[in-house]
Order: sequence, then structure tokens, then C-alpha cells
Amino acid sequence: MPSVTDTLIIGIDPGKVTGVAKHFTDSKNISHHKFEDKMALYEFVLSAITRTHELRMGVVLAVERYTMGNTTRSAQPDALEIIGVMRWFAHHEGANFMLQGAADASKVGSRLNLIRAGWWVPGDPDQHRNKASAQVAYALMRRYPHLWLTLIGSDKSDS
Repeated sequence: MPSVTDTLIIGIDPGKVTGVAKHFTDSKNISHHKFEDKMALYEFVLSAITRTHELRMGVVLAVERYTMGNTTRSAQPDALEIIGVMRWFAHHEGANFMLQGAADASKVGSRLNLIRAGWWVPGDPDQHRNKASAQVAYALMRRYPHLWLTLIGSDKSDS
């Protein structure tokens, strides 16, 4: 497994409009992106994985779980497709794939914690970029908790 200092975590909030957040574990910064074009999303993520592997760094794809059931008000087949493509990218490119619940991610990556980390995107009307940041936060907390807790300046995660 790559060391802490050489891992890229890509958080994805999948859907018709998809939020993406990228964070290198050796940095405090995060970059935010939003895609309505699935092919542009796929090219962006695959390019990030490829470039990161060329630098001999590990990659984690942290994707929000989406379940389409009979009680779902608005079906999101785009979300299911994106999850499948991200899973395939991870398998094919040797990245780690983490399918994570929205509730768990929003607890660790709460508005307050994202603000503390400097990751909150103010004025993000549909919150896709902030939800993607929450996925990164949760993946970081699961894999490298000391890094997340340092980023938010705490010894425990607040909701």
C-alpha cells in the first residue's frame, strides 16, 4: 500500500450533475469540480488516475453509494452508471474503490468540518462539490484518521 504522503483521494457525488473533489494526502488543499457531461467526467477521472500512477502514487476513488428502489421519487440511472464506471476504473487501473454511504460522509464531512478544513464551497447551490468533499473527508477519516483530525484541528470529528 502506498504511504500516506503519496495518495490521491477522489471523492465523487454521482448523478446527472456530478460533483468531484480531489485531495492529495500530503497537502491541505482540495480541488472541486462539477460535471454534467459524463464523458468529460470519465476523461477527467481517468486522466487523474493515470497521471497519479505515473508519479508512483496511490489512488482512492471514494464514491457515494446510490440505491435505486421502488420508493425512490426520482430515479437516477446516471448515478448507477457512474458508480459502475468508477468501479471499473479502479479495477482496471489498480486504484482502491470505496463505496460509501451519504449519511456517514455527511457526518464526518459536515459543513462545520469542511469549513474547518478549508474545503467548504460557499454558494454551491446544488451542493454536489461539497458532497464530493464529504466523500473525501470520510475516506480520509477511514484510511488516515490522524490526517483528517489534523485538518479540522480536532482530536475527534464533530457533526
